[in-house]
Amino acid sequence: MLGQMDAFDREWNTYCTNQLWGRTWRRGILEHKQLSLLTMGMLAGLGRMEEFELHFRIALKRTGVPLIQLREVLLHIGMYCGIPIARDAFVIARRVLKEEGVDVSQLDQGGQP
Repeated sequence: MLGQMDAFDREWNTYCTNQLWGRTWRRGILEHKQLSLLTMGMLAGLGRMEEFELHFRIALKRTGVPLIQLREVLLHIGMYCGIPIARDAFVIARRVLKEEGVDVSQLDQGGQP
Protein backbone atom coordinates (compact mmCIF):
# COMPACT_ATOMS: atom_id res chain seq x y z
CA MET A 1 0.00 0.00 0.00
CA LEU A 2 2.67 2.49 0.96
CA GLY A 3 5.79 2.73 -1.16
CA GLN A 4 8.39 3.34 1.55
CA MET A 5 7.11 1.83 4.79
CA ASP A 6 8.99 2.20 8.05
CA ALA A 7 8.28 1.94 11.78
CA PHE A 8 6.33 5.22 11.68
CA ASP A 9 3.71 4.16 9.13
CA ARG A 10 3.66 0.38 9.63
CA GLU A 11 0.56 0.65 11.87
CA TRP A 12 -1.19 2.74 9.19
CA ASN A 13 -0.47 0.04 6.61
CA THR A 14 -1.80 -2.67 8.93
CA TYR A 15 -4.94 -0.66 9.64
CA CYS A 16 -5.63 -0.06 5.93
CA THR A 17 -4.94 -3.66 5.01
CA ASN A 18 -7.31 -4.94 7.69
CA GLN A 19 -10.09 -2.52 6.79
CA LEU A 20 -9.83 -2.69 3.01
CA TRP A 21 -9.00 -6.32 2.36
CA GLY A 22 -10.24 -7.94 5.55
CA ARG A 23 -13.57 -6.16 5.74
CA THR A 24 -14.52 -4.42 2.49
CA TRP A 25 -13.18 -6.74 -0.23
CA ARG A 26 -14.02 -9.98 1.59
CA ARG A 27 -17.70 -9.31 2.24
CA GLY A 28 -18.58 -11.44 -0.79
CA ILE A 29 -21.53 -9.36 -1.94
CA LEU A 30 -19.80 -7.97 -5.03
CA GLU A 31 -17.30 -10.02 -7.00
CA HIS A 32 -13.69 -8.84 -6.91
CA LYS A 33 -13.86 -7.95 -10.61
CA GLN A 34 -16.84 -5.68 -9.93
CA LEU A 35 -15.07 -4.09 -6.98
CA SER A 36 -11.98 -3.47 -9.12
CA LEU A 37 -13.99 -1.64 -11.77
CA LEU A 38 -15.88 0.35 -9.16
CA THR A 39 -12.67 1.29 -7.35
CA MET A 40 -10.98 2.47 -10.55
CA GLY A 41 -13.98 4.66 -11.38
CA MET A 42 -13.99 6.26 -7.95
CA LEU A 43 -10.23 6.83 -7.92
CA ALA A 44 -10.36 8.46 -11.34
CA GLY A 45 -13.27 10.63 -10.21
CA LEU A 46 -11.17 11.80 -7.29
CA GLY A 47 -8.22 12.47 -9.60
CA ARG A 48 -6.09 9.96 -7.66
CA MET A 49 -4.25 8.70 -10.72
CA GLU A 50 -1.30 7.13 -8.90
CA GLU A 51 -3.71 4.93 -6.96
CA PHE A 52 -5.75 4.41 -10.15
CA GLU A 53 -2.64 3.00 -11.83
CA LEU A 54 -2.07 0.59 -8.95
CA HIS A 55 -5.65 -0.67 -9.16
CA PHE A 56 -5.59 -0.88 -12.96
CA ARG A 57 -2.51 -3.09 -12.72
CA ILE A 58 -4.11 -5.26 -10.02
CA ALA A 59 -7.33 -5.60 -12.04
CA LEU A 60 -5.35 -6.61 -15.11
CA LYS A 61 -2.89 -9.03 -13.53
CA ARG A 62 -4.35 -10.31 -10.27
CA THR A 63 -8.12 -9.85 -10.35
CA GLY A 64 -8.40 -10.87 -14.00
CA VAL A 65 -10.82 -8.22 -15.19
CA PRO A 66 -11.27 -8.74 -18.95
CA LEU A 67 -9.59 -6.13 -21.11
CA ILE A 68 -12.87 -5.18 -22.76
CA GLN A 69 -14.32 -4.35 -19.32
CA LEU A 70 -11.25 -2.33 -18.36
CA ARG A 71 -11.64 -0.28 -21.53
CA GLU A 72 -15.37 0.11 -20.87
CA VAL A 73 -14.81 1.55 -17.41
CA LEU A 74 -12.36 4.08 -18.92
CA LEU A 75 -15.04 5.16 -21.41
CA HIS A 76 -17.52 5.43 -18.54
CA ILE A 77 -15.02 7.54 -16.60
CA GLY A 78 -14.92 9.90 -19.58
CA MET A 79 -18.67 10.46 -19.42
CA TYR A 80 -19.00 10.89 -15.68
CA CYS A 81 -15.63 12.30 -14.61
CA GLY A 82 -14.66 14.25 -17.71
CA ILE A 83 -12.54 13.84 -20.80
CA PRO A 84 -9.27 15.10 -19.20
CA ILE A 85 -9.48 12.49 -16.43
CA ALA A 86 -10.30 9.73 -18.94
CA ARG A 87 -7.40 10.86 -21.11
CA ASP A 88 -5.08 10.48 -18.13
CA ALA A 89 -6.59 7.07 -17.38
CA PHE A 90 -6.01 5.91 -20.97
CA VAL A 91 -2.40 7.15 -20.86
CA ILE A 92 -1.84 5.14 -17.70
CA ALA A 93 -3.64 2.10 -19.10
CA ARG A 94 -1.61 2.11 -22.33
CA ARG A 95 1.62 2.35 -20.35
CA VAL A 96 0.65 -0.49 -18.00
CA LEU A 97 -0.54 -2.69 -20.88
CA LYS A 98 2.77 -2.14 -22.66
CA GLU A 99 4.82 -2.81 -19.51
CA GLU A 100 2.87 -6.02 -18.88
CA GLY A 101 3.19 -7.15 -22.51
CA VAL A 102 -0.57 -7.35 -23.10
CA ASP A 103 -1.58 -7.83 -26.74
CA VAL A 104 -4.63 -5.66 -27.40
CA SER A 105 -4.79 -6.39 -31.14
CA GLN A 106 -7.68 -8.85 -30.82
CA LEU A 107 -9.87 -6.62 -28.66
CA ASP A 108 -12.07 -5.21 -31.43
CA GLN A 109 -12.21 -8.46 -33.40
CA GLY A 110 -14.25 -10.20 -30.73
CA GLY A 111 -11.26 -11.61 -28.86
CA GLN A 112 -10.75 -10.94 -25.19
CA PRO A 113 -7.03 -10.82 -24.45
